[in-house]
Amino acid sequence: MEAELIKEALLETGWRSSFAFPIASKENMKFLEVLAETKAKIAETKDSLEMYEEKNTKLKDHLALIFNERKLTEQLNFEVDREIGDLEQFIKLTEQENRRTVNDHKRLVDQKKKIASRLESLEV
Repeated sequence: MEAELIKEALLETGWRSSFAFPIASKENMKFLEVLAETKAKIAETKDSLEMYEEKNTKLKDHLALIFNERKLTEQLNFEVDREIGDLEQFIKLTEQENRRTVNDHKRLVDQKKKIASRLESLEV
C-alpha cells in the first residue's frame, strides 16, 4: 500500500522510475504520513464536491420550477386582469342601459300622463 501510494505520488509529480527513492529515513516516513493524510483529504474533498454538485443540480432544477411557476402565475394574472377589464366594461354598458331604461320609463310615464289628460279633456 505504501509503495503504491509513493509510486502514484511520484508519478503525479513527474518522478522518473530510474531515480532511487529511499524509504528507510524518518523524513520519508513523515512524507508517507503527510502523503496519506493529503490523499485522504483529497478523497474527502472530492466526496464533498460531489455532494455540493448534486445539491447545486437540485437547486438549479428547483429554481427552474420556480421560474416556470412564476411565468404561469404571471399568465394567470394577465388573464384575470383581462377578465376583470371585460367585466368592468360589461358593468359600464349595463349601467348605461339601465340609465336609458330609466329615461325611457320616465318618458313613457310622461306620455301616459299626457294621454290620460287628453282623454279626460275629451270626455268632458
